[in-house]
Amino acid sequence: MSTNVLRSPFGEECCEHEKVLLQNDYKAYFFKEAPFNDDALQRDNYLIIGRRGTGKSSLAEYFKFQETLPNTRCIDVDEPEIYYKVLSKMSNSIGTSAELNNTRLVKIWEYLIWLLIFNELKDEDEAIKKASHFSSAQKPAGFIKSVLTGLINAFLRDDGELTDELDEHITSNVVGKAQQKAEELLTQNPIIIAIDTLERYDTSDTAMMQAVAALIQCSSNFNIQYAHKGIFIKTFIAAEIFPYISENEIANTTKFVRNPVYLIWRPKDLVKLISWRYYLYLKEHDLLDEASQQDINWEKFQDVYQKMWLPYYPKEIRNEYGANERVFPYILRHTQMRPRQLVIILNKIARLSEQVKFFPHFNAETIIMGMKDAEIELANEVINSYSKIYANLGRILDALRGFPAVFRGNLLDKYAPRTAAEWTSGTYSPYKFRQIIAEMGIVGRVRSQDTGRTNIIKADFEYALKDRLVINSQDRYVIHPMFYNKFNIINEHNVIVYPFPDHPDYAEDILQ
Repeated sequence: MSTNVLRSPFGEECCEHEKVLLQNDYKAYFFKEAPFNDDALQRDNYLIIGRRGTGKSSLAEYFKFQETLPNTRCIDVDEPEIYYKVLSKMSNSIGTSAELNNTRLVKIWEYLIWLLIFNELKDEDEAIKKASHFSSAQKPAGFIKSVLTGLINAFLRDDGELTDELDEHITSNVVGKAQQKAEELLTQNPIIIAIDTLERYDTSDTAMMQAVAALIQCSSNFNIQYAHKGIFIKTFIAAEIFPYISENEIANTTKFVRNPVYLIWRPKDLVKLISWRYYLYLKEHDLLDEASQQDINWEKFQDVYQKMWLPYYPKEIRNEYGANERVFPYILRHTQMRPRQLVIILNKIARLSEQVKFFPHFNAETIIMGMKDAEIELANEVINSYSKIYANLGRILDALRGFPAVFRGNLLDKYAPRTAAEWTSGTYSPYKFRQIIAEMGIVGRVRSQDTGRTNIIKADFEYALKDRLVINSQDRYVIHPMFYNKFNIINEHNVIVYPFPDHPDYAEDILQ
């Protein structure tokens, strides 16, 4: 594989750019040892939840060349922004009853999925071809937009609501016969339909939120009915908005949210991922150290760590507080454990190392400088991912400027009123302010503190949990290190915050 087209040693900041640059070589570049690749392909798993930068798009691309499910084709419905405005219009046109909205939206999603399948199989059976009313050579997202636009044009009444004939159309005998034929074909040659959704949502847009909730319900129904027949639905939902959907829009979460796969990375998997990318780059440019030229077992963390991490990074650095700290936990604690964040940081470090003629190795100075250069960029990306959920978010968060690194929860109630004027009318409350900063992973709850040698505080943050983090008045909390520069956080006692979950994977030697 040639990596000459990649601009950076650790790859690009998103899967979409890497696909453009690598094209057919992307398959060789993809790291297959991620912790959730196998789980995402399990027959009973249809719902995949991850925050921005955790690898949703990469995983969807992997479905096209995975080898776990042999003889399987894949329809990748990416670029959801192409059709979501039309989908929102469709949702608004269904009616005033929430129950009716949900029922009809689920039926529409089912129809869309079947039409995607029919479009894929239309040349293999006449009955399927006959049902392909919207046959198209467009990409799946464009195809869905065309279908929704056609349905609206055909079945929208003058009063702005859809006619009952729509239900008859999507459940017609022609469609039913095509479904039967498709099932027969796909039993032997399965298909994966990977449906991506928007990363940024306005949660006050009821029509859009109902449409996403209906997609989840439809995916659950489809999985139960057709997964054993070779039709695998894989629906990707942004973790930033999933709590709103599960709490407010899905009528029965235990029924429709089953076995969700959360894209939560472990430290050793992140080391393996970035080491794999670095290995390919250094190999292409004939820069591998002697240790890295040996055979590397990419399934074994210790082998990767010894041959692809230790040769290039110092074991320890002296941090900004004058304390010695292991390099990887230093880097990792300035992220929310997302691959994209690590890629951005390490590429900045690599560029600095090149400037001082030390590349492909990294020293303490370039690591600290690269980290400082990346921090505000990473903080801004997290804020951006919530900017449609909360209006005037940047100005609301300005209340945290000059905040202490460690504090009691009740301190937030003293600062929250300063933001009242920035909220849209009637939406401000101290609770909502707490909810914002917990959701975004800015604030975490203290789990333990070593008041002796290391001064390390271990804390739990919502992004690493499967439920909300509730901020209480008397508990102790910390600001995530990634936001120190953004908000000029005051770390008076020079504490070192480890924002890692209470899990054995985070007690590895690499984090000690």
